[in-house]
Amino acid sequence: MARALGALCRFTHDENKSTTADLTAAIEVLRQADAKHRLAVVLTIASGLHLERGRPGQARTMAEEALTCVRSLGRPNDTARVLASLVRACAVQGDDDAHDTYFDELLRLGQEPLSNHTKRLVNATLVAGQTQLDEAEVS
Repeated sequence: MARALGALCRFTHDENKSTTADLTAAIEVLRQADAKHRLAVVLTIASGLHLERGRPGQARTMAEEALTCVRSLGRPNDTARVLASLVRACAVQGDDDAHDTYFDELLRLGQEPLSNHTKRLVNATLVAGQTQLDEAEVS
């Protein structure tokens, strides 16, 4: 995990071929170790970075893998954070069907007990997502 977090920090501060390769290798080590929670955490953070950098496809791919991991572990806070990333990535990609599916799942999960931090993220994502849905209905 330390290797993955280090690679993630380097990738955050200076994205280049070397830091991207280091992050990819560190993620693969977590996959091979079957460290699902650790893998999901790193993938979720990396997904957010890709989304911020205008790469929703990469963000979505990473978030979908993270979602598979957290679902298998039954971690609602982590699941909500990944779903929030997927809602945003699908919105940017214009994939309305996937957006609506993830949005609805996030809406249901938002009714469960979640940490305050996660609840704020969920609420912000739901508000943004509902705004997008309302605008689509008007068009």
